[in-house]
Amino acid sequence: MLKHLNRNYLKQNSDLAEIQLNPIDFACKTLSENKILGLGEAHWYPSIFSSICDIIFDERVLNTCTDIVVEMGNIKHQAMLDSYIEFTDHIYKGDIREVLLDSIIFPVWLAPQYINFLKSVRDINLRRKREKKTLIRIHLTEDEFSWKKIKSKADYIKQNSRRDEALFSIIKNRFIDENKPTIVLAGARHLLKKSPKFTAKNVRQLCDDYQQNRFVSVWPHFHLTDHSIADGWSPPTIISLALNGKLSECRFTDISYGGSKIKQMPFKQPLHELIEGYLYLGDVERDFTFDAQYWADLAPSYIEQARAYLNPRQITLIEPLISSFKQISNT
Repeated sequence: MLKHLNRNYLKQNSDLAEIQLNPIDFACKTLSENKILGLGEAHWYPSIFSSICDIIFDERVLNTCTDIVVEMGNIKHQAMLDSYIEFTDHIYKGDIREVLLDSIIFPVWLAPQYINFLKSVRDINLRRKREKKTLIRIHLTEDEFSWKKIKSKADYIKQNSRRDEALFSIIKNRFIDENKPTIVLAGARHLLKKSPKFTAKNVRQLCDDYQQNRFVSVWPHFHLTDHSIADGWSPPTIISLALNGKLSECRFTDISYGGSKIKQMPFKQPLHELIEGYLYLGDVERDFTFDAQYWADLAPSYIEQARAYLNPRQITLIEPLISSFKQISNT
């Protein structure tokens, strides 16, 4: 039994089954109501990202919404990205990898699913262009910056802290104010309805402050402290937290690793106060593999600039990358 569940509640509702919703139907309904659909991902979980792409790229979803606001990528490369995925020029100028490398948290974007996402959008748009359908538009959000102006860890933290504000600015100006739907693809923690005290508001909270009942957040399954909670669920499925099921009364610690050691996360609220939907995918695994050869000519210089400002967890993440790049350079 989950540690934080109200046992009287469960006893009185022992036969209560969670209502499983088809992810495509859920997305189409949400977007058709001009909502902002936040699909949270977990970095370095490629199967989660792939499942989210299955939703985004479904033809029924694309017939409802073709705008995708992303956490990844620097806004200064928007024109180059547009040219790449929308075929606005016969020959696009620039290196598409720079879209991901020019980021304050670029080591995360070296995972293969992100560059593959951009390539997939390009391929889908080529087909849609031939079919004379609306093309997918990716909206980059991270503020333009220069590593030359990052002189200290304080500068790094300040730049990093602007990312939620940057996401919000694009969503507000292009979609909320224009009464248009969009999909937001970002790390799931940015989409929680509440945050601990003394922390900056995330993009979901900023959107809620600006206009209530416009944003819908979906958390991806990657961990349950009690696997029996998912008995009877058939992946992929979305469990609605608006419906009174057992999951809605769980706490954040029941669906994430690390428990109270993850100090930046909220723990006291039941899940229905944090998210609207839970995307259940069955077993998933974290995978830190990447194509070192693909990045070897560009990424090392970015790592060299950023290394002094990264936190211990980020340093641990990039050490294998550095080793791989050194091996390639020595061959």
